[in-house]
Amino acid sequence: MSDIEHDRPEPEEQQDGMTISTKHLVAIAQVLGLLLAFASGITAWNQLGSSIERIDREITTKSQARDNWVAGHEALHKERLADVRNREGAVDQRLANLDLQVRKLDELSFRVGATEQSAKSTAEAIRNLEATVNDQSANIRVMREILERLDTRRAEVKPR
Repeated sequence: MSDIEHDRPEPEEQQDGMTISTKHLVAIAQVLGLLLAFASGITAWNQLGSSIERIDREITTKSQARDNWVAGHEALHKERLADVRNREGAVDQRLANLDLQVRKLDELSFRVGATEQSAKSTAEAIRNLEATVNDQSANIRVMREILERLDTRRAEVKPR
């Protein structure tokens, strides 16, 4: 062998073309890779767990917010329904009052009609009375003339 070959250290026992120290390094690398993979898995699992917890909190928060909104919205509807019912009651009351006033107006219309008819009847009765008074007045004149003639005739007849 040459001198150069003597300078090289003799490899330790070779198995399958590798030295024992290389095998140790490969085993160490594999163990380190396995530990790194295991640590990465644990880290991923922890991140997944924290992500799930965060999502659960968000869902819970959003669910509570939705429940609060629904409760507030239902309360709003109840208040609005009460307000509408109050307004309906007020409108019903106003309509009832207006109905009473319309009935009074109808009654007044009937009374005015009856009063007009009574006034017409009274006016006709007064006209008939005037006609009767005029007739009687004419009759009284005729009677007065007759009486005056009779008085004149009696006055003529008495002196004798």
